[in-house]
Amino acid sequence: MIKSICKATSQDKNVVVRFHDKVIRYEVDSSEMAQDVSNLINKKNVLELSEIWDTLFESINQYKKQIA
Repeated sequence: MIKSICKATSQDKNVVVRFHDKVIRYEVDSSEMAQDVSNLINKKNVLELSEIWDTLFESINQYKKQIA
């Protein structure tokens, strides 16, 4: 299996996704949500920079379903 090219972390209420030379920050509702969403992103296999937005929003939706 090919390893994901990104690493997600949380910083305050932001999900921070790092690529080779790019950093994407996305503010969410809480620091707990940021941590959980970053963990969900890290479990997925993101191979291209163009996939990250879909992965980010899928992870946010997955988190919201889990807490509902």
